[in-house]
Amino acid sequence: MILITLEGCSGCIKYRKKHPKIPYIELPKFSRGFGDTFAKITHFFGIKQCKNCERRQKKWNFVLSYFGFGYPKQYRYIVRALDRLKVYNFPVLLSVDFKKILPLKCGKLS
Repeated sequence: MILITLEGCSGCIKYRKKHPKIPYIELPKFSRGFGDTFAKITHFFGIKQCKNCERRQKKWNFVLSYFGFGYPKQYRYIVRALDRLKVYNFPVLLSVDFKKILPLKCGKLS
């Protein structure tokens, strides 16, 4: 199993400290799709996100995904696999072949 965490996520850091023997990959914070980009714009103007906004953000990320472009090459395949599996909350425990997912509640990709 591999732990996939998000850069700067305090909950992900706490989980890594509790389980130091689990190998991890820390993804940088980039927009995964149009939904993330739009959420950043609305956050800049002080508009708070509700549950419907989060749902729309995930939907727009799925429809207009950047498919990992903008990420360094070493992370692209991981991000594309997570997009296919519709994984947006971190940290996540994944099997080496990306077939088994164990979500751990913590932070969100934004």
